[in-house]
Formats: sequence, structure tokens, C-alpha cells
Amino acid sequence: MKNVVSGLVIMAVIFMTSQALALTLVLDGNLTEWVGDEVNNLGTEPAPDGGSYTLLATWDGTDVYLAIDRDSSNRYLGDTGWDNDSFFIAFDTDGIADSGADWDGYSRMNFAGPMKPDVIYYYAGGPSWYERSVWNGGTWDWQGWTDADSYYGYSETHPDDELVPDLLTQAPGLSGASELMVWAWMTREGNGFAECTWPRWASGFYTQVFGDPVKIRDLVTRLYMPHDQSPGLYEREIDGDAPITVSWQVAQDPCGVVDPQLDSYKIYLSGPYADEPNYLDPEPNVYYQDTVSSWTAGEASLLLGSALAKDSLYFWRVDTVLDNETEIEGDLWSFYTEITVPAINSITPYQILDPCATAQFTVDVTSVSTPSYQWYKYVDGVSDIELADAGDISGTDTATLSIANVETADEGYYYCEVNNDSGVPATSALAPLAIKARIAYWDFESGNANSTVPGSPVSKLVGDPAFVAAAGVAGDAMAFDADTGAQDMLYIDPNFVDYFDICNYEMTVACWIKSTNEEVWVPMVARNGDDNQGWQLRQSGFTDDRPCFTTRGTGNPDGTPANRTVYDGNWHYVVGTYDGMGGIKKVYIDGQVSWLYSEDDGSPVSDGDAVSVPMNASLSPVAIAGRVRGEPGALIIDTESVCAGTYDEVEIYNYALDAATIAQTYADMTDTTVCPDPTVPVYDLDGNCIVDLGDFVKIAMEWLDDTNVQPTP
Repeated sequence: MKNVVSGLVIMAVIFMTSQALALTLVLDGNLTEWVGDEVNNLGTEPAPDGGSYTLLATWDGTDVYLAIDRDSSNRYLGDTGWDNDSFFIAFDTDGIADSGADWDGYSRMNFAGPMKPDVIYYYAGGPSWYERSVWNGGTWDWQGWTDADSYYGYSETHPDDELVPDLLTQAPGLSGASELMVWAWMTREGNGFAECTWPRWASGFYTQVFGDPVKIRDLVTRLYMPHDQSPGLYEREIDGDAPITVSWQVAQDPCGVVDPQLDSYKIYLSGPYADEPNYLDPEPNVYYQDTVSSWTAGEASLLLGSALAKDSLYFWRVDTVLDNETEIEGDLWSFYTEITVPAINSITPYQILDPCATAQFTVDVTSVSTPSYQWYKYVDGVSDIELADAGDISGTDTATLSIANVETADEGYYYCEVNNDSGVPATSALAPLAIKARIAYWDFESGNANSTVPGSPVSKLVGDPAFVAAAGVAGDAMAFDADTGAQDMLYIDPNFVDYFDICNYEMTVACWIKSTNEEVWVPMVARNGDDNQGWQLRQSGFTDDRPCFTTRGTGNPDGTPANRTVYDGNWHYVVGTYDGMGGIKKVYIDGQVSWLYSEDDGSPVSDGDAVSVPMNASLSPVAIAGRVRGEPGALIIDTESVCAGTYDEVEIYNYALDAATIAQTYADMTDTTVCPDPTVPVYDLDGNCIVDLGDFVKIAMEWLDDTNVQPTP
């Protein structure tokens, strides 16, 4: 940097202008006014929870203004450990090599270059407080707290920071200087991790090392240096497969007149480097690439001669050459090439299995480089269990996780973290594992309104539903009415609604009902089922007297109305099944699947509706004879939705029962023969589920009947 000062003096003589700040800055967390040639963009760096920080600055020889664009980070300056940020900026105030501090006072950052800081400002704490320290030659002298000239972003509408350090109060010798030398860094509050730094390569844990500072320049000085580079800042989408073009704005005055003494530019490049904190100690060497001696409309560019590596960090620099052969070293810029983050296309959505079966979860991944895998069992998002191959568990570092001999202890949610050469992992969706089970059962025996399945939530009653002794399809039952102002309903304890979340993937809901109620869209059993969430076995509003199975978020949400009524005052067995992996939901009435028949010829068309997985989640509780919407603490008892009638043997399973099981339940309960599907076998012509003499008689009666139309002789 030995020629920088003399070079800047030469250029400044050519064009002199007032250094009064042209921007009108308002400390309000809104950065819309931070545009124009005065603004030094010191770079954009990634934030710890996604998004980024961009550090902006202006300097007019008297006042330095700082802004941090943190809009995309969802983080703020403050006192909350780990969740909030602290921002630090250090200034070299004397410009003397090896004069100043070699550490920051917190043992987080070290300064290894020849230039060192003399003043540090610390922005943390309350909404506008900051503190500062001054180097006394041997240690840092703390100057106390100040509550002035700073705005900490704290909301979505005003998310950014605007800061005005009292720099000349601490360092009056900087008055009129053309540039400031600074180091800046962002940490998580309450720990030693530097999330990002300016200059870039000092982020990481304790004792990170800074080299040369970055520069905040006044208007004239900034414009007479190469500036507004591209690519630069925090680029991560540069395709290095083909040579790229780098560009920058050439030396010019604020009116756009190019410096008449400018002769050419020399371009230097260094890389590729892995994106790892602080392995550059303190900064990289750059190597000459080419010289550019022409430009258009104030912009110069160079096509780099070779392709660039992906997932890599590059540094580059543009040095100015004047017509008297003076060379002025430029700033060190950097950019990332394309980060080839793996893409998880899908994961096995769920596994609901018989005990002792083998569960398998597979992720389908697209990755430019070879992916690596790590499977986890979800706990709370913080203390999740990293799985390792042992016992019945295998494939924990492959695309397919296997768990043999599944049992209740294996139930829960599983996910996979996939990484590759980018070093940026992708995380799959959560996929549940459960053992097939009936998870709720209301038999209403002996006046008990609770589910009798151990561990299932207790019930709460609305209105005054009546127990009906020995009047159910099997023993006792419960009667619900829809009398105005006294509607009856039952719903489970809303504090345990997640008990039924497994039903978002696969389920069966069944009930016996005796009713003459023909109100439209009223549910027999529901978990909300409105508000685009949950499910409900309910009366279809398209037919008034036929049930349907509504599942939200799966396609075919309302469900096709069944082919017969259940609201005739007799007992009927109504079942809805949802098989997310099989892609179908069905309605059964009295042990038979409800077929949809062709309007043209009466032939069977479909025994269910196509669906996807999972259905939309709900925070509402399961209810019987009506619908409860909302969530714990804000429930809406939908008394207008009551499906009046007498209910018995209400069941919920965490898997889809098959037709044979449903038919068997009806047959056993009613002691009658059931034909579960009259469309099979194929030669059952009379629909009694038996290929017998009756079917032979039908064939014989029409044997050799010829219905062909013959041509006229």
C-alpha cells in the first residue's frame, strides 16, 4: 500500500469538491435513503439463521455514518444470549504501522496486519446504547455507555441498524481525512462466535485473526479508486463452468468525468479456497492476470481466461496505473462461486407398520458432488438424536435408513441431513414411524364418555348428551341432539391434540350411527375439517342424505358422496379410510365399499378418491357429533354443525383398514353375511359375492343368444 497515499493525492488535486454529505439520513431503521455515490458498500455476509447482513458506510471528513441491512436475517441487536447480535467496529485513528492494539479487549479478535485499531465501538444492549474503548498504548480504556445517535432495528417494518459513532470526539486528528481504516464484526450475543466479518476472512470462534482493514472513503476518493465491482460482496450463484467476466467502475469525478491521468488497470486473482473460517492468516496472495487499458461509459471489464471451481472462495484486486507509471494498489475483493447445495427431492413420507416389521426411510437427492448422509430421530429440534448403526438400526449414513423389528420405542419422527462439497447441508422433512394400532375407541359403556384406549386423551362434553343404556348396537350408546341453544357434542382434551397427528398420513375413522338428521355438511366425527385443515367424516352437502370423507390438502378434499343414505333412523356402520401412501380414500357403509358408478352404463368406475400425503395439519381437537375449530386457548365450538343422532362404537385407527376387516366387523356386529364388494368376483353375475348355480342359470338363459346385426341379404 506504499503508493496509495501519493496516488490519492495526485488524483485529488485533479478534482476538488465539497465533502458535505449529500445524503439526508434519518435514524429510523429504514435504509431507503442509503443510495448514491457517497455510500461505501463494504460487503454482504451470511447471517447465522439464514439471510444476510450488508454493511454500508459514508464519510465526509467530519462524520461517519454506518448502516447494517439485516432485513433478511430475522435477527436484531440486543441482550438476549445466542438469539441477539452484537456489532463491533474498530478504527485505526493514527495511520501508523504497528501502532495500536493487537486484540479487541474480549479475546475474540486479533489484529495481525501492520495497521492496528485505536478505537472500538460496541453496539449491543438496549435499543440505542453503545460503548467504546480507546487504546492507551498498553490496554483498552473503557469510555462508558452512550445513549445517542444510534438506531437498532427491532421489527419487520424497521429492521435495520443506523449508527453514528462520535469518531472525531475520540480521534480529532481524523478530521478531513480522505479515508478511514476499519475492521468490523458481528457476533452472537453472549458467546465468542464471530458470525461474519469485514474484511471477510476472520469469522469463526474465539481468537480469529484480522489482516489489513477495509476502507471507508469520502466521495471523491471512493470514485477515484476502482469501485462498484462485479462480482463481489456475497455472491454464491456464479457459475464457474465457463470463464466469467469481472467488471468495475473506473476513476471518475462525481460528474462522471474519467480521470485524465488514468492509463490502465492491472487485475490480480487468487483462489480457489475452501469456505472455512480463518484458514487465511491473515490474507491471501493474489496473482497477476492481465492489464485492461480501455473502458466504456466509465466501466472496465476483463474476461477471466479459465473456468472457476464450484463451492469456492476467490479474491481479486484491481490496481490503478497512471500515465506517469504510478501504480495504486486497489482493495481486495472477494466472491464465492456457485454453492452446490444438495437438493432433497423427496423422503419416504411415513411408515406405519405391524410390530416386528422393518421400517425403511429413503431420501431422493440431487447433488453435483458426492452427497453424504446422516439420519436423526427428532426430539425437539435442539437435542435430536444422531443415529448410528447398531442393533436393529442400519444405513444411518446412507440414503436409506432401516429399523428392523420395530416396536413402540421406535415410534417418532425421523429425518436426514444431506451434505456435499458445498459444506451447506440440506435437511429433509420429518417422516413419522408408528406401530399399527387403534388409537381411540369410544364404546360409551356404563356412562363413560372417554376413549378406552390407554393413553388416549380424555373427553369434554358440550351441552347435555345422554347415555342410552342397552340401546346401542352393542350395549350402551350416547345420544346427541341439535336443539337450538342446547346443541350436544363431545371433543377431546385440546391440550393433547397432537396425539392424532399421525392420522395426517394414514387413518381410519368409524362409527355406528342411528339418525334422521339430514343437515348438510354436518360431521359425525371430525378434526376440524374446515379452514383448509384436518378431516371429517360428514354428511355431504351435495346430496343431503349421504356421507363423505373430507380430507384437507390431499386433493379431492370434500370426497365423493357415498352411494346410499344412512339417515333413515336405522343403525348404520360408516367408515372412512385414508391411505396416503396408497393414494386413495374410501367410504364404507354397512361393511361395503361405496362404489361410484357410470352414469352412462351403470358400470363401476371407482371405489374411492385419489389423494396425496400428508393432509393439512390441524391444532383443533377431534370431536364427535360436531366440529370444533381453532386451537388450544382459542377454540370455536361450532354448535351449528351438530349431526344429531345416537352414536356407538366410535373408533380411530392410525392406518387404513382393508375391506375384509371392515366387512368382518359389520358381519360380527350384526350377525349377518356381508358382500364387501359386489363387483368381484368377475363371474358373480347376480351380485351375491358367490359364483354359484344362480350365475350359471343366468349364463344358460342367454346361451347362444346372438345380438349381432347382420347385413341385409
